[in-house]
Amino acid sequence: MLNPFTHRKVLEHGAPGRATVVSMGALDRDGTIFNLPMTLHVFVEGITPYEVQDQWWVKAADAIALEGTIPVRVDREDPEKVAIDWDVLRAEEEREAEERRAGLAAMGPWPGQAAAPPGTPAPAGGDDVVSR
Repeated sequence: MLNPFTHRKVLEHGAPGRATVVSMGALDRDGTIFNLPMTLHVFVEGITPYEVQDQWWVKAADAIALEGTIPVRVDREDPEKVAIDWDVLRAEEEREAEERRAGLAAMGPWPGQAAAPPGTPAPAGGDDVVSR
């Protein structure tokens, strides 16, 4: 686990990359910030992809964004030092949320309960679902 000073140093001077979250430990539902063990596959230009297992300090509000690929910075001299780029991750999460909200708004007024949302499979028998 990187101490806060090293984490800042890697964020400032490290090589940008992406990491795929392969696995993570249990989230601490009671804490606002907690130590989270994770396994990441790290991809940085000019470096052969590799796996790192470590623990990172995670704010509870940020834990939901830890899926798929996440932005990281890597110490080129010691690639085991991987810092999660929280500012970029939060910006990506906000941009995705705005795109989802814009997509919903573009649908226009909802026609009512009898109509299924777009992309919803038809119920068995082909009947419309109506509130009972």
